[in-house]
Amino acid sequence: MGNELLLKNEQECTIQPHYERIREDSYANRFFRFTRFVMRNIHPYHRRFILEFPLGDVTRFEDRWKWITHPAGMWPRWVHLPRQERERLVALLNLQVISHQW
Repeated sequence: MGNELLLKNEQECTIQPHYERIREDSYANRFFRFTRFVMRNIHPYHRRFILEFPLGDVTRFEDRWKWITHPAGMWPRWVHLPRQERERLVALLNLQVISHQW
């Protein structure tokens, strides 16, 4: 429960203000329309945003949080992974995660 609260806090209080600031910039805001199409899954057991919420906006906290927490979302799948698999994924380098070298 505590880890889920930390994740929610990160998404709402740390990440969301950056999305809001970018949204204020008219040039950068044009590219936000495409974000939902390019947002990739966070770990190999999570589905892409566009597949789960084709009409959603991943830059909005409410839509992103639904993506993270719904039954096929990142959080429920993560907590049900075997401990060894979570440890393996956490030990990956950031470059491996970014390039989906799981």
